[in-house]
Amino acid sequence: MSSIFPSVSFLSVLSFLLISPVPASAGELDGAWKQGCGPGIIKEEKFSGETAEYTETNFWEPTCKNAVVQTISRGKINLGEAVREPQGALSIDFTFSSVHMRPLYERTVEIYNKRHVCGISDWALNEEREVTGRECDFFGLGSVMRIPAAGEKRFGIVKVTEGALYFGRLTPEKNGLTPEARPVQLDPAPYRAVK
Repeated sequence: MSSIFPSVSFLSVLSFLLISPVPASAGELDGAWKQGCGPGIIKEEKFSGETAEYTETNFWEPTCKNAVVQTISRGKINLGEAVREPQGALSIDFTFSSVHMRPLYERTVEIYNKRHVCGISDWALNEEREVTGRECDFFGLGSVMRIPAAGEKRFGIVKVTEGALYFGRLTPEKNGLTPEARPVQLDPAPYRAVK
C-alpha cells in the first residue's frame, strides 16, 4: 500500500472465515489467527466462543514494515451448516457490533484531523476511534465509504484444516453481503494459529 490511508478492504474481507476439519462449534475456532503480509496489509482474527474480532493493519510499503492505521471490527459469529461447496467448509455469519480505527503513524493523525475523516477531529496516535455506521472519505477525493452499522451482517464460509484457517474468497458476485452472495470458494491465503 503506497498511501497513508487504509485500503478499507476489511469491509469486503469480512465475508469470512476460516478452515479446519469441519468444526462442530464456534468454540473450536477459539484463539488468535494471523495471515502473512498481504502486500501492505496484515489481517488477524480472534475468536472466543461466538465473539469475533477482525483487525486489519495497513502499512506504508508492500513488505509490511511501517504500520499506518488499523481497522478493528468486533461482533458475533454464527457458525452454520456444511455448505455444498467447497467440501468441508461451513457457513459462517458475522454480525457487526462496532468498527474502530487506530492511527499508527503521526502523519495519518494530522491528515485525518485536518480533513475530519469520518466526521472526527480528535484522532490521536495509537488510540481507537469508533467509526461504526459513519460515512468516511479516506482519500480526500469525494469518494465516501459507508462503514457497516451495528447489527449489519456479512455471510461467509470457513474451513479449518491442518492448523490453517481459510475464509471465503470474495468476488463481485459473491461478496458476502447477502446469504445468496455467500462465497463458494476459499481464499487461498490462509490464516495461521498465533502461538
